Amino acid sequence: MPDPEYLNIKPIKEGPCEVHDWPTVGFPLRLVTAMRATHPKGVNACRECVERATKENDRERGPYKIIRMYQDPDLEARDIRRGVTLLEAQSHCKNPETNSQTCTTDEGKARTAQYGEWFDGYEEDAR
Repeated sequence: MPDPEYLNIKPIKEGPCEVHDWPTVGFPLRLVTAMRATHPKGVNACRECVERATKENDRERGPYKIIRMYQDPDLEARDIRRGVTLLEAQSHCKNPETNSQTCTTDEGKARTAQYGEWFDGYEEDAR
């Protein structure tokens, strides 16, 4: 399966979508292979097809879990959410409120005061 970073492609806005009629099964790998073969221009893919490839890749890769980790070695990491897609996990972790150094809410500041430095990360959920 392709690395998720290769699915962070932007739709090309010139000409028709070249992949719109491709079957969904195996779509992400075929799209990534086509993108690499025609690099640097890429493949004309409409936004719908880029989103379809990303969702199919997430489905094939399985669910993820979001984990809260602490700098204090005596504190165990804990699961925050399970069964999320890769995009949901990435979106969560990009939020400034999921890191003690950038959070601004009272809840986040209280957590930092109680536990010290912390941040949210994600990994594939083996369960």
